[in-house]
Amino acid sequence: MTVNFLNFDETYHPRQLDDFLFEKNADRDLLDSIITSNLPFPSSNKYGLIFEGHVGIGKSTLARALPDLMEYAFNGGTATWCYEYNIKSGANGAPLFENIEQKMERHHAFNRCRYIILNEVDRLTKSSMGDLKSLMDTASKTTVFIMTTNNVNAIDVAVQSRSYKFSFNEIKTTSYLPLLKRVMADYQVDIYTDQDLEMLVRIHKGDVRNILNGAQQMIEAYFAARPFLTAPVLPTP
Repeated sequence: MTVNFLNFDETYHPRQLDDFLFEKNADRDLLDSIITSNLPFPSSNKYGLIFEGHVGIGKSTLARALPDLMEYAFNGGTATWCYEYNIKSGANGAPLFENIEQKMERHHAFNRCRYIILNEVDRLTKSSMGDLKSLMDTASKTTVFIMTTNNVNAIDVAVQSRSYKFSFNEIKTTSYLPLLKRVMADYQVDIYTDQDLEMLVRIHKGDVRNILNGAQQMIEAYFAARPFLTAPVLPTP
């Protein structure tokens, strides 16, 4: 039989801070303090967030979730002033920052901050890094710059100095178990051990997208071997 994975992606899509995996508990606590305003941010010293990690760990998903998390903690609303840019090698520079500056002229009433998301920020040229630093200084205390990268060392040290950095490169294999156990329990699959699930994480090198796809294959295999069972369908989240 074929398992119906309707609502699978929506069910396991991370939304709250606790849904994301962190390399260090201290990083999770720091980000929570930023979201809840227990730590002043943006401030005169820090107004950027840099998420570094391998492909598929959830950096961009976390970057997209943060504006709403910060606004909800501030006024119970959502981020209405938020723009995301995917940096491409050889396709950045003045036009990119001119576009951002034009958008920044627009008012952000009722929002705690303005939010600029820059994916693969390490692809910026050296001169563009200088433009980014200048823009960050100009917009300090009013704008949050959320940056993702696979190589933090390629980011200008001045940009790094103005940002809090979070690494997602060394997340423990066991950190994935609560999510995978939840998936298996939701589908009423009880044959896979912690060792089986940890092997799944290692095979896919911590790539959450591929890990969840692998979990679906394991569920498919379970019900294929048991045609007398009917796989449950997840309710609409």
